[in-house]
Amino acid sequence: MPTDDEREPGSPKASPWEIDPESWQRALERAEAREAAIAATFPGGKPFPIPDTPYDLVDDPPDIAPAYYAVNDRPVKFVPTPEGGLDVLALDLRTGEFERDLSYLSRCLGHVGDVDTFPDEATFEAYVETLRARLRGPDHAP
Repeated sequence: MPTDDEREPGSPKASPWEIDPESWQRALERAEAREAAIAATFPGGKPFPIPDTPYDLVDDPPDIAPAYYAVNDRPVKFVPTPEGGLDVLALDLRTGEFERDLSYLSRCLGHVGDVDTFPDEATFEAYVETLRARLRGPDHAP
């Protein structure tokens, strides 16, 4: 590996990883140790249930429980699909109906911004009905 003085003019300088491959190895070892320490805090040593083979997901899809959120006061719900997948539905404030909007997936799971979690479906539905009543206005009784 050429030193900086041996490189052709105009060629990029060596990165620290090229200069000191041991630094790369130490960084990798530290990252692996951090990951192992985090994994040790989860049941079974894995943060998420990871199947041994991809076929496990097809043969036995995971149970996905519904989840209910309010993102900046907009109701959002995660509902399982019959195929074992997940759908994300957000309340359209113009129509008062739920519509698919996958953009809320990362916001809810990462709790980016103003995200509130509802403990159960009944509490969520009561919130949705209250919001729908406000959207209809005082002249429209439910």
